[in-house]
Amino acid sequence: MKPSTEKAVFVIAVIFSLIVTYGFFSPLLTHLSHAIVSNSYDGVKNYYSFIYHVLHDTSMHFSGLNYPYGEHIMYADGQPAFSYIMLLLHQHAGLSKAGVVAVFNSAMIASFIAGIYYVHKTLHYFGMPRWLAVVLSVCIIAMSPQVFRITGGHYALSYLFVIPAIIYWMVRYDNSSRLKYALYILLLSLLMAFIHPYFIAVSFLLVCFYAFAHYCLSGHSIMQKIKHIIPLFASVAFVLMAVRLFSFITDPVTDRTKYPHGTMSYFTVKADLLSSPYSPVMQLIKNRFYISAEGFAYIGVIPIVLLLVYIIALLLPASRKHTVHNKWLLISLCSLLMAMGVPFIWNMEWLMDYLSLFRQFRTIGRFVWIYYYITTIFMAVWMFQAYKAYAESTTKRLLLNTIIFVSTAIWGIEAYGYMQEVRGKLASAGYNYLKFHYWGKKDLGDFLKEHAYTSDSFQAIIVVPFSHIGSEKIWMGEQATYALTNGMQAATSTGLPLVNASMSRSSWLQAFNQVRIAGGPFASKPLLNTTNSQKPFLLLHYPAEPMMHDEQYLIDHSTYLGTVDGASVYTCYPARLMAADNAMRDSAVRIMQQMHANDTAIGTVNIVYSRSFDEKTTLTTLIGNGAALHRIGMSDTFAVWKIQNASQNVLYEFSAWTLVSDADYKSPEFNLKYYDKHGNLLRLDKVFTKSSADSYKMWMRASAKVNMPFGTEIMVCTVYGAGNKKNDFIAIDEIMLRPDNSLVISIRQPFTMVNNHIFTTGK
Repeated sequence: MKPSTEKAVFVIAVIFSLIVTYGFFSPLLTHLSHAIVSNSYDGVKNYYSFIYHVLHDTSMHFSGLNYPYGEHIMYADGQPAFSYIMLLLHQHAGLSKAGVVAVFNSAMIASFIAGIYYVHKTLHYFGMPRWLAVVLSVCIIAMSPQVFRITGGHYALSYLFVIPAIIYWMVRYDNSSRLKYALYILLLSLLMAFIHPYFIAVSFLLVCFYAFAHYCLSGHSIMQKIKHIIPLFASVAFVLMAVRLFSFITDPVTDRTKYPHGTMSYFTVKADLLSSPYSPVMQLIKNRFYISAEGFAYIGVIPIVLLLVYIIALLLPASRKHTVHNKWLLISLCSLLMAMGVPFIWNMEWLMDYLSLFRQFRTIGRFVWIYYYITTIFMAVWMFQAYKAYAESTTKRLLLNTIIFVSTAIWGIEAYGYMQEVRGKLASAGYNYLKFHYWGKKDLGDFLKEHAYTSDSFQAIIVVPFSHIGSEKIWMGEQATYALTNGMQAATSTGLPLVNASMSRSSWLQAFNQVRIAGGPFASKPLLNTTNSQKPFLLLHYPAEPMMHDEQYLIDHSTYLGTVDGASVYTCYPARLMAADNAMRDSAVRIMQQMHANDTAIGTVNIVYSRSFDEKTTLTTLIGNGAALHRIGMSDTFAVWKIQNASQNVLYEFSAWTLVSDADYKSPEFNLKYYDKHGNLLRLDKVFTKSSADSYKMWMRASAKVNMPFGTEIMVCTVYGAGNKKNDFIAIDEIMLRPDNSLVISIRQPFTMVNNHIFTTGK
């Protein structure tokens, strides 16, 4: 092809890439400053964290959730490097909220284009014409599993250019050993570490796998190999140390979990690699798909065929000389095996105890992204190099041109299916923005003005149903997404922070203190004293979602103002809430003073059922002489009660205290089984310790309100998987089933228990 013709074709290819980019992101591009991709779960939380931090904060500390503690912006998925720059522009250059939203959305679109650019750079470096490199780059980026981080709301993980850029610089470093490429990797890794820490692990693994492949397959001496890889290791080591130092200086929290949930749960499986529900080609082959959000890495029909041919060629001595990309495919294989859980799935989970860096990244399956990019890039390179090697005669060239054209067309058709999927999910972005930002409806600020209040009249917002997610031990209200989304909307509008939390790896002590606000009258409420403010809380109750049983107590002791945008609005004064708590405690004290025995139950004619484990003498106990300690092979049954006169109209509260580890995320699940006189199971209720609203040190009080089925003769309390090696608890103590309208007092050592709460007379 003549240079002028090739240049013209290249320009057409670039225009094509921009058209594809528009095809993906047209719903955002048409509402760039008025669009939010997702209005629930992580999508709205990650958007809120970024926007609130820019508009209402002044430092790396994020105050929009977990009031009064707040959180380091890094643990709120707020993209600290990005959001802090926007914060400065908002404060000092007048960047508006609409401008912040526009920049936020533009960053993801620009990343898509940058991803195409770096893949194209790698393909062209290996001799592919620029026009073909651009076309295949569009296909590779369009089908990247990372594009679903955008629609899934993990915006900080959606920057598609990062891995292709590092691969390109590694390719250049591999062939030249020039230190500038190691420096580029350092700078990009350092920047992206402060966008999302996951990119630290990506850079680290790429360097480790490259070092392994280089050591195994390069023909240099051992000293030359070591000298070659030292700059790359120095780069990632510097990034690790810089982030560790930054966290040490800026993060005051010391009790974050070191073993978060999901580390050993989300792996890549065979179906993630060999099929895709988004590919029109695959839809012709099958109509049922396994869909994984974390380990998905389908590379496409053409790359799969090329990879199989490459492996066959590698195994045959006659064709082995044509397989020249083994180093990169070994790196790809290493990342794939890691994403599939090797070696941890081979009964070697204990290795994770020594890999604290990777424990923190929760979803090992995401490392398959490295496999995706390297495999697709180098299979495209090999396809073109094979074309050049065999296109000797006019006949062969015509045949090979046809093969290249058909292969590119099939690849493009598959990429088009991805474009349709993403564009469809982005179609509601404009609507989500209008819903989130009170567009065209009464603002909460206007509602408050009508009642002679301003935002400054309140110290923070409490959303009911109450939610607190992110400490890994407490997962309260994780289904109350409508309430939390609307609470974030209210917080963005008013500038008031939320007491609720939805973050990642937050402080256990803070979480235990926070959730007690929803624990009822006998749960102490440190929040009321920690804030040092007598201003009321603005309480927003969203009745569209069910509450936990003790949250009604908050509403009952707040003052109703009215209804706005689906929320019942209340003022909740700390002094009034503390006075109500103290009145209940004073009543309990008066009863204790008249008790002639250590245990009493008043206010009900129904029986209280309990299990105290005092016969199991041990030093590990909440109260009394003993507790049920976990041991391998123990029975999962912890209480069996013969029920007398079960009635459909009697509401009971079940509660149980569990000592959990301070080294991981685990906590037990209680199962309540109701049997009739014939031994038939009438119902099964599940009670999750992770929803506990009261605690003492690492003892957590699981509780739930239950209606006993009519005809219940036997009730059995079990703990799911109690005797397994993967124990979810250290000990269990004080199990109780009491009528909800009762007051049960037990005077024991070292505590007095009221309704199975540790009783205190303080605030």
